[in-house]
Amino acid sequence: MTGIQRLRTLMWPLLGGVVAVLGGVLASPAVAEQPGLAESVLAQPAQPRPRDCETVDMITLKFCAVADFRAADKALNAAYQKARTASADDANRALLVAAQRAWLRFRDAACEWEGDADGGNRGNRMAGLIILTCLARITIEQTKALERALEP
Repeated sequence: MTGIQRLRTLMWPLLGGVVAVLGGVLASPAVAEQPGLAESVLAQPAQPRPRDCETVDMITLKFCAVADFRAADKALNAAYQKARTASADDANRALLVAAQRAWLRFRDAACEWEGDADGGNRGNRMAGLIILTCLARITIEQTKALERALEP
């Protein structure tokens, strides 16, 4: 089962079928060439962030996690664009693009692994929330790394 198929299997029951995956890759400069785990999340229609993200309701927690990831992804894309613009030349820009694409593959694989928890979460309701939380956390870390690289 591919990462996208696994995420769809996890997300649809977890969100109660409320959010449908539209499929396809977003036209974003920081998106990997192959659709990945994050693209499946971002391809869903955007929902407003729930007011109470401290709830124990799994569906609300998932909507909060998706909203957090969307915000993190938006910040990442802004930092990435600044880094591309600040690149010294085409060779440096090409290295940045290659590094970012490799990082996107790493992020998806790392979060899929984290959500699996040695097979203990496979197919259960927690896996999707763990994956979504991981996507946001690692994306925030990468945004900070790109911003630090731009500091004089």
